[in-house]
Amino acid sequence: MSNEKKYKPDPNLKLMDQIKQALRYHHYSYQTEKIYSSWITRFLKYHEFKLHGLHAKDIKEGLGSVWLPDALERKYPNCGKEIQWQYLFPANKISVDPRSGIKRRHHLMESSLQKAVKIASKRASIDKRVSCHTFRHCFATHLL
Repeated sequence: MSNEKKYKPDPNLKLMDQIKQALRYHHYSYQTEKIYSSWITRFLKYHEFKLHGLHAKDIKEGLGSVWLPDALERKYPNCGKEIQWQYLFPANKISVDPRSGIKRRHHLMESSLQKAVKIASKRASIDKRVSCHTFRHCFATHLL
């Protein structure tokens, strides 16, 4: 086993501060930190804008709540409908929660994104194997 300490994020910090702290812990350059922060901020703003519209539509239809752990649900009964608790990547369809029987929108499954990447790579006539992880490496190489 190595003696290297593993990085543990500080849960008291906001998301962007946690990201900056992690990048500094791993000794990334200031330029890389700026690029990552900028990209993540734009990504979150875009999805938050989309999410607000979808969430508002779900609330009008009497839906719009997400599953929360039992203790949290009891302590804060309405927090499951607040925008900050909504999934960043919500599913397209509403389904019945098997635990409670409540209709709600769940998180987009990983396999949906993986299938979309596979279909897109076929349509683009890319003969090599492409996965979501490939994008991570492409982005990292682009930063270099």
